[in-house]
Amino acid sequence: MEKIELNFPYNSKYPIIDNEISNDISMPKGQDWKYEEGKVICLACLYGDKIICILKTKNENEESYKKEMINILDSFYLMFAFNYNMEKGNFKGFLGKDYRINEIKAFKGKGKNKEWFFFKN
Repeated sequence: MEKIELNFPYNSKYPIIDNEISNDISMPKGQDWKYEEGKVICLACLYGDKIICILKTKNENEESYKKEMINILDSFYLMFAFNYNMEKGNFKGFLGKDYRINEIKAFKGKGKNKEWFFFKN
């Protein structure tokens, strides 16, 4: 596992989390994605003025990776995510745990995305 900690030029009062998966959980149009089947390979958390990111390496023991994820996530009472269904479902299926996650409702419109949310002038 690789663990990266970076200083962030802003300060987040609440933890903002994001994860990436290695498998396809999409479904045909009109059906919910299979979020609980996601195999999490990356977890990033922005909190205070720090970003912590853990990456699962190819030959790593999955249990040690899961323990580190749980160690990070259990340290927060409440977290926020841009697609809370993804994080909530992935964590429930991959870790077997329910976490309190609220959705960030960013502004809608052309050019409005995660980068705009954090780096708008």
